[in-house]
Amino acid sequence: MKLHRKIANALGRFPNIKSFTKTSAEETATPKKTRHKQSWRAKITNSILERTPAKDKFEPSKAEGSTPVEKKKRTPVSKTNLGDVYTASKRALARTYLTDLDEVAQIVPGATFIREANSETAVKKITSIIEKLTKREDKYNERGYKEVIRDEIRARMFMLDADKNYPKIIEAMEKKKYHIAPTYMEDETGKLVLDESGKAIKVPDVDVRFGDRAQSSGYQDVQIRFEKNGMLYELIIMPGPNYMFAADKEHAIYDQTRRYDSLGITKDIGAKQIVIALKQEIGKVTRKLYDAAENRDRFGSAVAHEPVQFTPEEVKTINGLFSSLKKLFLGKYNTLPPSRRTAPTFKETKTAINLNDIEKNLRIHLEAFKPKEPVKAPECTDVIPEV
Repeated sequence: MKLHRKIANALGRFPNIKSFTKTSAEETATPKKTRHKQSWRAKITNSILERTPAKDKFEPSKAEGSTPVEKKKRTPVSKTNLGDVYTASKRALARTYLTDLDEVAQIVPGATFIREANSETAVKKITSIIEKLTKREDKYNERGYKEVIRDEIRARMFMLDADKNYPKIIEAMEKKKYHIAPTYMEDETGKLVLDESGKAIKVPDVDVRFGDRAQSSGYQDVQIRFEKNGMLYELIIMPGPNYMFAADKEHAIYDQTRRYDSLGITKDIGAKQIVIALKQEIGKVTRKLYDAAENRDRFGSAVAHEPVQFTPEEVKTINGLFSSLKKLFLGKYNTLPPSRRTAPTFKETKTAINLNDIEKNLRIHLEAFKPKEPVKAPECTDVIPEV
């Protein structure tokens, strides 16, 4: 056997040639006539080196000194998500920020910080950032990323009368090398305010939203944006944990009402007026919600509070506004010629589907504020129980 055959045989690339090579004695033992009668097909079929083996599996020869190499199992490679990379980089900064706020709350009288209430929401989600940049594309092009996204890392702290006491928190944060970030001054329409030379004016980013500057829903807070090492940190100061839970409830309602704008429903002038009226009716109960939550944070459970709920008249008005929106767009659909209709029926149109979806979700959240039936006092009876 030649050298290259021996090496290949040891590596298992070729079957052992010696095992099937006939000796001269075997050749002479085979009758000559029989050898001539074997057809070429029989020779190929019986050959160990046939091109189409009987078993579709390669089995290396087990020659002496050769051991089969076991293939290592490949560990599955986890896909790297851009959002995960972003979140991981910001969470390290957020942990330090929350630790600093915890220490500040221990120094400032009347301040309370609950780390567990901020751990999950300390870093803004990448989807929320993209959505915000998309909605404020013009502002982004004019002022840049940091003027649009100012709450990448955020937290909430509790303090009664925050509109008067927030400077104490700023003073304590400055000792930890945080300083108030500057921002562009805006007018009521959101446009930049310019000085005499035509340069945009910048002011400290502190927004005290109390009293006349409170939200239409009744929500009040103090918002401060700090800056440290080029990174922005948002701090929201509110009365207490009950107020925070009320804000979460109200924000779920707000997320649905603003869909009227994001889905283009309020582009219609008539629909815009109906949505404004709907928000005003909902605001009547959310203002009660915030007042009750602040009183609970201020006085505790020692003071009794009336249940926060709609009146029957307010429920009737809200139902009428939901119905008016559908009737408005149904009338517009009926005036269109068949060739311009986007669906066979109004219920199948995109507008009708969106209106039904928003109304359904709003009713789920507003269900908690529906009028409760007054509890009747048990009737007095003259029956004396037996002893």
